[in-house]
Amino acid sequence: MTEMKHQEQEARQAAPPLLSLEDVFLCYSKDEMKQIACYYGFTGYNKFNKKELAQWLKNHLLDTVFMKKQWLNASEDEIHLFEAAITEQGITMSEDLLGNCHLLMTYGGFDAELDFYQVPADVQEKYKKICTPEFLRIREQRQTLLSYCDAAIYLYGMIPLEKLTELYNSYENSSLAIAEVQKQIQEFIAEDEPYILKEGFLMDEDLEEEDLFRHLYQQQQSCSYYLPDTREEFLSYGEYECQQPNEDTGFFLEYLQKKHHKRPPKDLMLFYQLQDGIRMNASPEELMNLLLYFDCKLSSQKQMQEAENQILKLERFTRKWDYRGHTLAEIQKDHQPARTNTGKIYPNAPCPCGSGKKYKHCCGR
Repeated sequence: MTEMKHQEQEARQAAPPLLSLEDVFLCYSKDEMKQIACYYGFTGYNKFNKKELAQWLKNHLLDTVFMKKQWLNASEDEIHLFEAAITEQGITMSEDLLGNCHLLMTYGGFDAELDFYQVPADVQEKYKKICTPEFLRIREQRQTLLSYCDAAIYLYGMIPLEKLTELYNSYENSSLAIAEVQKQIQEFIAEDEPYILKEGFLMDEDLEEEDLFRHLYQQQQSCSYYLPDTREEFLSYGEYECQQPNEDTGFFLEYLQKKHHKRPPKDLMLFYQLQDGIRMNASPEELMNLLLYFDCKLSSQKQMQEAENQILKLERFTRKWDYRGHTLAEIQKDHQPARTNTGKIYPNAPCPCGSGKKYKHCCGR
């Protein structure tokens, strides 16, 4: 038995099973329960005493329509952890991890001394009732469409709804209508996904600033969309740090390690930040500032020139919004005209001042 499993078993034996979500709430202060009610947009709770509020809040959260909506929009990670807690009769997890999973905090109880999370029996019963085959089918389809949105935004920055629907139907062998895609995306946006719908396009929300999407649209006109051969590869671009070092880009990690003595994880952190800057069209000066922020030694002209050459080489093999997800190497191989950097920086790119923050959170305010 692994150490983690042993800890879970000990915690399971030490922590009594939770019978009701109401009992969990009674361990909270009245103000904490009010914060939960406020977060979900409930009203009319100020008139209750603590016990009445715990019962009222539990009833609202376990309402069938409301609970279905929450779990339709839950992330795959939250669903996996929640269902594991049901199957295993509780799981060990850090308080920091739980703090990033708002639904888990709402629908379960956590013992901070044991680092043990449980789902109350009444929540388990209600969750099992709403998880009909039709509900699971709808949730899977929504999660899949969300993954397509994430991947398309990462690769292209913006994409017409018609093209996104075409991609989805092609990879999924489906016939989803544009109207349904638009409806679901509007629901994603209402749940705080970082997208906007504008003039028939799905786009990164920051492209609305100063009409940056119009500039990007003009930059993209001479390029076709990069379309991976497989569904799995396309969806991988919606995952965190998806442009991993490979045979074309691994050289840059070697450069950081040999010339600047960068070791994991700092070398990878810098690698991924540079890729994001390149992807969103940061200028050479802005990318050089990132090296300086990570304390790379650039004190001589020779070192500066070598760094610039390495960044230019990395740029050849990094997928960019300006090229609709292609790399410069792919563009040149296909004999399409390559554009030089215009110096336009997108809000999510690293700030040129070298602070390490995103441009929108620093000098771009």
